[in-house]
Amino acid sequence: MQPSALTLVFAGKPATMLKNYFLLGFRTLVKRKLYSFINIAGLSLALGCSLVCFAFVSFFYKADQFHEKVGRLFTVQEVSTAEGREVLNGRSPLPLADHLLDLSQVESVVRVSKKPGLITVEDETFEEVFTFAEKDFFSLFTFPLKAGSDREWGDPSQVILDHSSAIKYFDDRNPVGQSVTVRFTDADGREQIQAFTVAGVAEEFPRNASFRFKVLLPFEFMNRLGVSFEDWTASCDATMVLLHSPTDASQVEAAIQSHVKTYNVYHPDFPLERLHFEPLTSASLNSYKVSDDVFAGAPKFVFVILIVISSFLIIMACFNYMNIAIAMASFRVKEIGVRKVMGSARSQLIKQFITENLILCVLALATGLILAETVFVPSFSSYFGLSLWLDYGNAWLWITCIGLIVLAALGGAGYPAFYISSFKPVEVLKDKLKISGKGFFRRSLLTFQFFLSYVSITTAIAFILNTKFQRAKDWGYDQQNKLIVNVDQSADQTALINAMKQHPSILETSGSVESFGMESKKVIVKIEGELSTVDLVRVGTTFPKMMGFTFVEGQSFDSEGESKNAHSVLVNESFVTTSSMTDPIGKVLYIDDHEFTVVGVMRDFHFEPFTELIKPLVIAYAPDSLYRHVAFQYAGGDKETAELQLKKAWKEISPEKPLLMYEQASVFDNDFRSYDTATNVMKSAALITVLIGVFGLFGLSSLTLSGKMKELAVRKVMGSNDKQLGWILNKEIIWLLAIACGLGMPLSYFFLKSFLLEVSLYAMPLRPSLFLETLLAMIVVALLAVSFHLYRLTRISPAAHLRDE
Repeated sequence: MQPSALTLVFAGKPATMLKNYFLLGFRTLVKRKLYSFINIAGLSLALGCSLVCFAFVSFFYKADQFHEKVGRLFTVQEVSTAEGREVLNGRSPLPLADHLLDLSQVESVVRVSKKPGLITVEDETFEEVFTFAEKDFFSLFTFPLKAGSDREWGDPSQVILDHSSAIKYFDDRNPVGQSVTVRFTDADGREQIQAFTVAGVAEEFPRNASFRFKVLLPFEFMNRLGVSFEDWTASCDATMVLLHSPTDASQVEAAIQSHVKTYNVYHPDFPLERLHFEPLTSASLNSYKVSDDVFAGAPKFVFVILIVISSFLIIMACFNYMNIAIAMASFRVKEIGVRKVMGSARSQLIKQFITENLILCVLALATGLILAETVFVPSFSSYFGLSLWLDYGNAWLWITCIGLIVLAALGGAGYPAFYISSFKPVEVLKDKLKISGKGFFRRSLLTFQFFLSYVSITTAIAFILNTKFQRAKDWGYDQQNKLIVNVDQSADQTALINAMKQHPSILETSGSVESFGMESKKVIVKIEGELSTVDLVRVGTTFPKMMGFTFVEGQSFDSEGESKNAHSVLVNESFVTTSSMTDPIGKVLYIDDHEFTVVGVMRDFHFEPFTELIKPLVIAYAPDSLYRHVAFQYAGGDKETAELQLKKAWKEISPEKPLLMYEQASVFDNDFRSYDTATNVMKSAALITVLIGVFGLFGLSSLTLSGKMKELAVRKVMGSNDKQLGWILNKEIIWLLAIACGLGMPLSYFFLKSFLLEVSLYAMPLRPSLFLETLLAMIVVALLAVSFHLYRLTRISPAAHLRDE
């Protein structure tokens, strides 16, 4: 007997054999174009999303690693106790730096603070957040300059700009040597003006720099703003420490604990437990736990969400792939029998099936990389306001990709390669072989896919509804039709208020010291011998009326009695509850040893985002001269008119300063954008989950229909109508869908109940209709996936399929 062509294919050298494996595998994929496309599409979508997750985690995991001395850099954090738990704060006492320099393990210390102000370049003024840093800043951090020099950095007359600020202020001109003027308000409310010379421009920062600056000023200038570096009541935003060796960190941390007692002498109401040394290598990753932190990070639950979503999608795609591979393998039994008769060994068949699946998975990886690079990563970056990228030089990126590919290939090839290849050719060719056992496994995979789809769709719908719920939620006061202007000096606010009172579009004016809804002052309140920490906001006489606060007891400030108002305060219901006051009206409390009388109790309202519980609040009176924010209520529909009048009045009063104006209704916009971001991520994940599910269901339905054509043709000849045939074809899918949704409903409920509270403390109530809507969506998706095959079923020609019987 002459050897077969197949035998000769596998009798050559290893290189030739490998080439032939790939040629045969590629031809098989081309022959089955539809199923190859379905598998590649599903896997590539899942891999593309997983690469986005990898880029996000890598972005924060490798943040700040570009600094040459990153392994020896640490930042000092304050640790206190509140309500029985540790609270971390990124700020640190100003005098601590000098004591750190006394330690032999410390090479250098740099204090950093940030402060908002104005910068004037030629005739144009900009609002900016300035960074103050000490002279060793550039010896600690690797921020090279592309123009100028940092050698003389620390000179009180010099300033350094970052790349974007240089373009913003000077366009294409060279900023080095140019003069700029900055304006600040000092501790006593006086305006400080100082001219600086641009000494240098930093190169564009690495994309994963969690600590940045826009305009860098000498730290010594803080003295001009009334800050004493020996004052233990003063603090800086960060104290950066460079050690000779990173192993000295624990010794230095232990050595500075003695200064905690000194700090607590000056802060008896806010004592520290200890001072903590945080490595710069982990500062960004842990920044979500630290308040007032200069490092930008992401909350831990964001990492968890992304990892869970990526895992869901990978599992779905792999299950799809395995399901279709198992179904297709059942049609290749006779092919395997023929190959074995022609001389193929089982090991050769195993290699061939694995090669086919590897080729498919490599194509899916290539497609996934293209999708991630061109669609997923840019979209995700825009959602979060980041500059994510795929680092192809990162070995872990390729290890992850190759690992996923190998697992998917082995999973898809496992059934035909190791199980069907073991069949005896005689049994296969005589049709005596009965394949069993695969049905339960395949059904289990499909049910789990439906379950994941149900959870994904439910979560997406819940996030969409919750975002609408948050935006429509009652704030507890009237935030609409109010424009707020930031002012610096008493002359500004008095002149502006008097000017705007003349315009009919302005119904009411008032003001506050703190930006209401964006900031408050923490104070210690003593009432009936008990001390408690509460938020304080200082406002004008008419401010409560203007904002529409509701009083449950007492009344607002006296519109005619300013001297009486100076000793009166308003409190909210939470204050009354937490202080256990009875009959609060007329009660005396002390703030900073000053006596005040409670004249009114307000119904609770949200003066902080919905991610925070409503806290105890005290509202005190402030005269016009202390206003830092002036509020104007305009007639409904007259916003444009009010804005034009404000701009005109401001230009006449302070032409050299920009008008800093915002709407009261916008104070929670950053948080609402966070809800929108989370919603967009969930919608995208649900859409991709549905696409993968549709691909898989379409492929399985196609294979099922192909395997049952003769049975359906016989039934049609025997009188079955299209509805009956459709039920026979899809009854298994319907039952599996019902089981998956039955399992998904309770699990989705408990998952969403805890997860939505993680996003917002005032989450929407979960209604039964949400889960029924998801069920309806799943049915629609399933019908879309099999609709083409149902159409094919109505066009079936019994004669064409029974001709060879």
